Amino acid sequence: MPFLTGKRFTLFVCSYLKTCFPFSGTPTKVFTVMSVKDVTGILRSRIFASLSFSLRIFPLFSLLLLQHPLYANNASVTNVSLVEQDQSANTIKVEFDLSWDNAWSDSINKDAVWVFVKYCTSSCGTIPATWTHAILKTSGTNPSGFTRGTKGTTAFDTLDIVVPSDKLGAFIQPAHQGSGTVQFTDLQLVWDYGANGVSDATASNSSVTVKVYAIEMVYIPEEGFYAGDGGGGSNGEFEVGDGTQDLPAPVDSEGGITFRGDSSGSYTNFYWYYNTDNNGNDAATGGNFDVSEAFPKGFHAFYLMKHEITQGLYVEFLNNLTSAQVGARYPNQNGVNRHTITVSTGTYSTTKSDRACNFLSWMDVAAFSDWAALRPMSELEFEKAARGPIVPVLSEYAWGSTSKTNCATLPVGAESSTTTCSTASANIGFGNTTYTNGDGGTGPLRAGIFATGSTTTRVTSGAGYYGNLELSGNVAELTANLGTAAGRGFSGTHGDGTVDSDGDATNNDWPGFVAGSGVTTGAGSGERGGSWADTLSNRATISDRFNAADGLSTRVNDRGGRSARTAP
Repeated sequence: MPFLTGKRFTLFVCSYLKTCFPFSGTPTKVFTVMSVKDVTGILRSRIFASLSFSLRIFPLFSLLLLQHPLYANNASVTNVSLVEQDQSANTIKVEFDLSWDNAWSDSINKDAVWVFVKYCTSSCGTIPATWTHAILKTSGTNPSGFTRGTKGTTAFDTLDIVVPSDKLGAFIQPAHQGSGTVQFTDLQLVWDYGANGVSDATASNSSVTVKVYAIEMVYIPEEGFYAGDGGGGSNGEFEVGDGTQDLPAPVDSEGGITFRGDSSGSYTNFYWYYNTDNNGNDAATGGNFDVSEAFPKGFHAFYLMKHEITQGLYVEFLNNLTSAQVGARYPNQNGVNRHTITVSTGTYSTTKSDRACNFLSWMDVAAFSDWAALRPMSELEFEKAARGPIVPVLSEYAWGSTSKTNCATLPVGAESSTTTCSTASANIGFGNTTYTNGDGGTGPLRAGIFATGSTTTRVTSGAGYYGNLELSGNVAELTANLGTAAGRGFSGTHGDGTVDSDGDATNNDWPGFVAGSGVTTGAGSGERGGSWADTLSNRATISDRFNAADGLSTRVNDRGGRSARTAP
């Protein structure tokens, strides 16, 4: 099944000379900031304690270099088979060919695919069949018995297979630095069918069927970053201090975070200051609360889907569910706002597999994440993926600048998996635009539409710092928030590959979890990054939290999401 991707470039920051400006705009103090660690040290040593004005910090200059051209591309899994059963170990190997275009691995990060296996033991041709998530044999990097495949026409000599401790899938990624096509045949994952409760006789039966799924991911390394962009807090931006200095908050560990609203000790203890969102469902501005170490803050390394969940990927999910489960997860919005998922005689399909999937609720994104053995992302991880480790720019979008160009015109004719935007320099789906040409209408665009062969910069491809696409615009990103107790209870556990009998996610730390029912509400969730339907520019900026804690439990025409996984 195809998934579009976009290739990452590297942003090299030569230096940052930061100037503190009061509201009048007159420089009053100058200091140099070189990293999150440095600015954290400055704050901890109370350098700002004597400042009585609102601080704005902007890069004086930076150097943007493109390592490689950016493209939209696809991952492909073919020739799946079961081979080499070992009855003494209750294992059998899942063999397949894997390819994707424009992969990269450099000194900063890399792309990868998250590969997982579903199996069916009987009546696999019926609709719907019963599919179960396969458990792999061994965790670690290139475990014994796993085969990295035979190199084809590819820019990489070898791949790494990285199996996390829960053994519910594997990250397959370039084993050395380079860029270009990945194409390998006869990769093998070892399925521990005994751990799944499958007998030797059943595993060797010709009726057993396996499906191998590959979801493109971006590896985001462990490093510090800033939350908030120095805005005044009217859109819920994160900050440190007493709420008057507008200081972006450095995240330099996964340690707990203390939010306090009074000015006493706000610098000496390095407290964060909370600004409420627009919905009134979260803590009040200046509220006092604590965030535990368990909440994923984005400092540790994690993988994040390269794209938002596409309509094609969501169809794969729906077709893997039972009739009792799928009813809760089917949006049933075919023909509305460019949504094309429909059902016929129990089989779900879409005419636009590569288009971002809208009309997803928090419960839908959570269930998809659980099914794929991934997890939702937190709102701090969203800011890290978009901004990277560099000092914030006020009102910046995911590509690091304060300007955007909405896509308004598409090529003449029906849209396809290679459709690009005809609007010059377009880098975002935004503004509730009715598209000229293409399939017309208002709604989401193809995932990766701005990452074309002619793309030369992060700005023109609409890419976040590490290479994730459409973090600003297209469909709004559903995340776990910090502003509510239900959101702060999120500890980042991974899905187990299985939803409950009603089609709901089952992780009890995930926002919206109700004991005995699963993730059945939107409590603790909200949106980040804006969408195609937004018309106010702030909504698509990195630090805007206008709807970050709205906790909606309904489907909305401009909402979708993407899943994450903590790096092994």
